[in-house]
Amino acid sequence: MKELRRRHREEKALELTFDEAVSASGRTREELTTRFRLGKRLWLLLFVPTALFTLALLFAVLVNAATLDSLILWRAGSMVFALTGFSALLFCGALRSQLRLWQLQTGHLGTFQAWRATGRWLISTLSW
Repeated sequence: MKELRRRHREEKALELTFDEAVSASGRTREELTTRFRLGKRLWLLLFVPTALFTLALLFAVLVNAATLDSLILWRAGSMVFALTGFSALLFCGALRSQLRLWQLQTGHLGTFQAWRATGRWLISTLSW
């Protein structure tokens, strides 16, 4: 416990300010903004078709559930489950990039909870 407390105190003392964190990255704010914006667009470019395919598969299974064999239903259900998880991972990548963009725009190292409290986190994440 003493070792953990000591480490916690050391980490607390090493916390960087926003400008120190930007300079520690070795890039300018503009370069970081461009990088995170490009990353967000790539994540969204992968997320949108995956999410649409997942929804289309789910809709097709629900519409034809009465006529499908139970084995096909189980396979389709597991595929929907796997694609939903994959879509969530892709969305989290876009979410992380948007959080970093928000931090760069506001100029402080805000937390995810602070960003979420702004109320526009979902719209800003899904916007191109």
